[in-house]
Amino acid sequence: PSMGDNSRWIPAMMVWGTEEQKRRYIVPALRGETITWQAFSEPHSGSDLASVKTEAILADNEYLITGEKAFITGRFDPDYLWTLAVTNPGRPPRLNLGLFMVDARLAGISIKTQRLLAGSERRVYLENVRAPKDCLIGLPYQGWEIVQTILEGERGGYGFREEDGTVTSVLQYLKDEREQS
Repeated sequence: PSMGDNSRWIPAMMVWGTEEQKRRYIVPALRGETITWQAFSEPHSGSDLASVKTEAILADNEYLITGEKAFITGRFDPDYLWTLAVTNPGRPPRLNLGLFMVDARLAGISIKTQRLLAGSERRVYLENVRAPKDCLIGLPYQGWEIVQTILEGERGGYGFREEDGTVTSVLQYLKDEREQS
């Protein structure tokens, strides 16, 4: 069942995720067992997502993620955060971003609700969150490219329409998974 806007990330995961990541994240989301928030925007980045300040620094076999995400309208608490972060501040903008599927129950994550005149928004604070290396989707510098595949559909593109084969490929993937289990 739909839990708000919980599935915009799925087409991008189908393209960029590993087979193990697809099994781990997509199947439970489509069954309505998990909720994933898109955590791209930040309080001071405005509409320029390439200006995010959240950092994900690789240390041994995990990423240390620190930053703040804003303008999230999720009605239910998340299981995962589909998170954009700077993986190398020395690289040029857009070529320095990684995309992560972060377990929202990890230590160092706090979520606050800010009541507004018309509804509310949620803020996510990440303070030295230790995320396993395998939560990185794609390569450490492909985050911008991956985000574009999500925003195409979100901003009115045809990224999740039957005509382009995305729905068909997701359904086929789920059928294949069912037959293998």
